[in-house]
Order: sequence, then structure tokens, then C-alpha cells
Amino acid sequence: MATYYVNNQAIGASDSNPGTQSAPLFTLAQANNLAASGDTVYVAPGAYREQLTCKNSGVTWAATAPGATINGSVVVSGSWSSTSTNAFSISYITTTAPLVVAVDGIPYQAATSSMTTTASQFYYDSSAKILYVDMGGTNPTGHTVEAGSLSTGITLLNLTGCTIRGFKVYVSNGYGIIAQGGGGHTFIDNEVYGHPSGGIRLQPVSPQLFQPTDGGSGGSLGAGTYYYLVTAIIGGQESLPSFELSVTIPAGDKVALQWSKVSTATSFNIYGRTKSGETLLTNVANNFGASFPNYTDDGSLTPDGITSAPTSSSISISPCTIQNNHIWRVLSHGVYMYGASGCLITGNHCHHNVFHGIALLNGSANNTVEFNVCHNNWKGNRTANGIQADSFGAGTPGSPGNIIQFNRVYRNEDSGISIYNGSHDCIVRGNLSYLNGDHGIDNFNSQNCHMINNTAYYNVSAGLNSEGTSQGIRMYNNISMDNGINSPRTSGNYRVDQTANQDAQVDYNLSYLTTPAAQQSGGSGLTNCEMTWGTTTYGTLAAFQTAITSQMTHGLESNPKFGSLTNSNFQLQNNSPARGMGSASAPDFSSTDFYGNPYGSPPNAGFVA
Repeated sequence: MATYYVNNQAIGASDSNPGTQSAPLFTLAQANNLAASGDTVYVAPGAYREQLTCKNSGVTWAATAPGATINGSVVVSGSWSSTSTNAFSISYITTTAPLVVAVDGIPYQAATSSMTTTASQFYYDSSAKILYVDMGGTNPTGHTVEAGSLSTGITLLNLTGCTIRGFKVYVSNGYGIIAQGGGGHTFIDNEVYGHPSGGIRLQPVSPQLFQPTDGGSGGSLGAGTYYYLVTAIIGGQESLPSFELSVTIPAGDKVALQWSKVSTATSFNIYGRTKSGETLLTNVANNFGASFPNYTDDGSLTPDGITSAPTSSSISISPCTIQNNHIWRVLSHGVYMYGASGCLITGNHCHHNVFHGIALLNGSANNTVEFNVCHNNWKGNRTANGIQADSFGAGTPGSPGNIIQFNRVYRNEDSGISIYNGSHDCIVRGNLSYLNGDHGIDNFNSQNCHMINNTAYYNVSAGLNSEGTSQGIRMYNNISMDNGINSPRTSGNYRVDQTANQDAQVDYNLSYLTTPAAQQSGGSGLTNCEMTWGTTTYGTLAAFQTAITSQMTHGLESNPKFGSLTNSNFQLQNNSPARGMGSASAPDFSSTDFYGNPYGSPPNAGFVA
């Protein structure tokens, strides 16, 4: 096992050096050429404007100290000119159009034209080779402007057992760190910042089929609904299939298919046309260049009888660890799990991202998400949650069996924690969720969600919420205080709608409104309450217990007596009624709390012992 050193700030650093500490290499690229499985590459502080596409499995890449920065951008220099808008322009000749621009370290989003920019936006005219940057009327001269140039910061494709530790991965044109296929990696102590597509993304190698559309007349297909899958052929092996999607067409029309780029694929297999029984239609060479791969099924091909695509473990992804990373100001999800299962996501700080802090999507199952802090994630349309388990849209699977525990989630645009659309059998326990723009914890169209020992405070809508087709819901040992006050949507500390309440079990919870519901002001259409059960709201817990005698029989309506709400201290005072009011028999009860301390017997309600 060899050790290599890279230090582009050292006098005498050169790629012709042996890569020792006294005679280091100059580039990551040369270290990448040399490092084999079991080797370690130490990288000294410095700006490395290189895309690190790791070549070999089992290599450890480690920064020797803070400040080793992998930059996916170039510095734009020259004279800026004023325009008829608040934007300023500069000639910028590049073959790679920037998808993100950072000004003094703040990432800007792309506008649709040079005339429609607003503050903190940019536009690149690829024909005229002109970059427009809008700082709200300020001239960018004297400021550091960087344009995304490289497609990713760090890429691991079909590799296993690598470690990426201690880097700042800054402003690329895509992802900060992406692992496709292979797996067993550890990503630890990195800072990931300013990427337009996502912070750290894990996924199998699998093309994403976009929604099929009616391709118009001229085909020979009969009227009906047709279903499709796409796979990629990589190194002679077939990837996991895309998710099955369908389209309904009239007789004589065609079906237009398009899917995501897989640069390493030599070709793609197209499967259709029967639900859950697609058979091979054709193989399409990957010769689409910069365009999205596509195919039109006009009905002329006869399926050959080969059923839906096989999978290959070499191009799926095995469990990874994402630990103690700082992921912020990413223009998409912070941690982005796309069909990745069995992973440990722990101790990460995800904030001010332009979507979910941590996203478990498209069948990302049986992951453990714990001890993370997710806050101020914001998209602008009330969709950004602190932590989300979900599908990826119509025709794609949810993300079941995840354990989401001991996280602190606050001031997110939508809910603190959200379990959505087929993400069945998830356990949400020991979390602290407060001051979010929708629910503290939200469960929608997902079965058997267990919410145990959480604390929800002052979220805009119902604190702990279950709705849609959700059933098998369990809410035990929670504290919910001052949620849904004058809410524009749903109200109350606890809410279980008319479908979810058919077999829900809700007990041993503490509920409290600082100002009782009857004394709260409310606008037109608002119903202030403490509990919502089905379509009925209850102004007090006592009223709910009288009406629904099978639920909250051990519940309390009382001030939990937190340490200091003004300082976000949710520790329980010694005389808190939440102490000892919980049940150790609650389903999926954890014997330890948010801080790893053992609960007493009987346990406290809420996230602390």
C-alpha cells in the first residue's frame, strides 16, 4: 500500500515527482493515475481547479488540513459593462456554458434571459459569448466572480470502498460529489457548496425515463395505454432499469420516449409495452452527443419475448456512509439519495439549500438518517423540507423502511420531516422539529409510519400530521406545542385525517397551546384547534378524549416546561409533566434519546430523556 502527497502550493511540486511529502505531486490528476486499491492520497491546502473522477476502487483521498478545495469553476476577469437592466455584462468565451455563477462565494441561479434577471441571478448568452450578472445594480468589478465549468467536483463510477475526507468541493456545473454504481464508500468531513444539481448524490447506474408522450399520428399502435422501461449497457453489462412509466394514445399514434444521459453507456435497451411485463423492443446506440437520448415507438417492431431487464450488482450501488459533512447553498438537494439503500447518513449539517436538506427518493430504502441538522432549506414554492422520503413523481416508487431519528430540523420552507407517496414502514423517532413552514412531521400516502418520542414546536401547520391514504399510523410519546396557530392550512398539535384515522393509534402524547384555541384570533376559514381527527377539530385535548375514547387515553394537555424557548432550548425542566409520562411499550421505542442518554422507566415524552 502506497502513500502519495499532492501540494500545488509547494515549491518544486511537480507531476514528475515521486509524490512523497518532500517531493509532492502538483495535480490530483497525476495522483489519480498512480493510486491503486489500498493506497492513500494526502492533499495539502490549495485551490485545485480539477474534476476528480476517481479511477480505482479502495483509494482513500484525504485533505491534510482545511483549505484543500476542489473547484469546479473558473474565475471570470475583465471589465464589466452596464446594461439597460440592473445586470452587468462581460465577454466570456467558453465551450462549457455555466450552470451556476458564484459572486464572492454566493451562488447565483440562472435567469431565462439577459432582460429578466433579478438580484442574485445570471444569464449566459452562448451565442454571443456574453455573461450577465445581476448584483441588484452593483458593478461586479472588484468582486470575485466564478463560473461553473467542470461537470462535477468528485465522481466515483462503478468503484467500491473509497474514502473522501476533508475537502471543500466548490461550485461545479453539476454535483459536488456523485457516486454511481459500486458503493461501500465513506464521505466524511467534507464541505460541499454551490453546486446546481445537488451536494452529495448516490445512485445506481440507471437512466431516468422521462414521461412518455403521444408522438402523434403515423404509427400502427392500437388505442390503449403503453408502458416502458429503459436500461443502459455499460461495459457489456446492463444497468438497473428506469422506473416504469406509461402513456395513453389513440389508435394509429406513436409514442415518444426520452431519457437522461448516461455518458458511459455504449447503448440503451428499450422495453415495452405491457405493464410489469415489458419485453425488449430494440437497442439504441448512444450516439446522441449533448442531446438527450430518445426513441419513437411507432409500433413497427415486434417484442422479442425477453422480459423486463436484468440487473447487475456491479452497476447498482451498495451501502455507503455520509458522515459529518457540511452541505450548504446547493441549488438542489443537500444529500441526494436516488434509489440508494442501506446507507448511513449521520451528523451532517445541511442548510440554505434550494430544495430538501436530505432527500431519500425513488426507492431509497432502509437507510438510517440520524444526528443531522437541517435548517433554512428553501425553494420558493413551499416544497423544501428538512428531511424528505418520497417517490420521484408519478410512476416511481416511494422510499420505504427508513429510520429517521435524532435529527434537529428547523426553519425549513415546508415541513421539518416529510414521509410521502409510498414511503411505507418508516420510523420517525427522537427528532426535534420547530419553526418550519408547514408541519413538524408530515405523513402523506404512506403506510405504517411510526412517530415516536419527537418534539414539534410552533410549526405553521399541524405539528404531527398524517393524511391521504396513510394507514397503520402510530403516534406515541411525542410533545407537540403551539403548532398550526392561525394556520392557512391545517391546524392543531396532532392531526389524523379521515382515512388515516381508521386504524391509527395515538397515545402517551403531550399537547399544549400557550393560548387556548378558543382564545386565539382567526381569519376567515381558519379553525384553531388542539386536535384534528378525521374532519372534526377539537379545541382542547379533553374534548377530543371525551369524543374519541379509544385514543389519547394516557395523553396530557399541559405546558411541557422547556428550558428556554427564546434560546431554542427544548430540554425539559425538572418539574415538566412530560417526564415519565411516556410508554416503553410504544412501537419502535428507542431506549436512548437524542443525546444517547438512556430513557428512564417510564420514559419521558419528547426527544430527551
